[in-house]
Amino acid sequence: SFPRRCLYSGSNVVHNCLAVQLLLAEVAPRRPDVAFVIHGSCALPFQNACKLKNVFFDPDFARFRDYTAPGFVGLNTVTTGAGSNLKLLQYLCHGMPVMSTPFGMRGFEDLITYVSLVEPAQIPDMIDQVMRPPVPPQVLEAYQWSTIASGMLDSYRRILAGRQGAA
Repeated sequence: SFPRRCLYSGSNVVHNCLAVQLLLAEVAPRRPDVAFVIHGSCALPFQNACKLKNVFFDPDFARFRDYTAPGFVGLNTVTTGAGSNLKLLQYLCHGMPVMSTPFGMRGFEDLITYVSLVEPAQIPDMIDQVMRPPVPPQVLEAYQWSTIASGMLDSYRRILAGRQGAA
């Protein structure tokens, strides 16, 4: 019954819980016309305390594909943490339009073209303007495990060949 739906998916770690708190305190109350699905184990600490009628919780990671339907926007609203957020790749691989904070894009600078980049305070106002340029398959191919493993294997081969040549 909601014309626009947003998904935040993640595990129950501090940076995801802080992103969910931002959504519950600052975003969802300002956008009662938008459904927000908090998916994955990051939903667990909040699902019994939240009383917002436009927020839904689903801790079952196996149901991710249920939220990749047309009309869903993938949210990457992290503002703290270390490493890269794999949810960004997961959203893009499923063809979802994505909105991310600049902090959430660390490690994925080559994907900025395909993501709506917004500051946390802008999120409620920008949900309806999320762009969805297609991500060329070769761009996402660089992030596949087979591509990464192949590069590592080539590196090991060069190291071994160098050792054999030195012996």
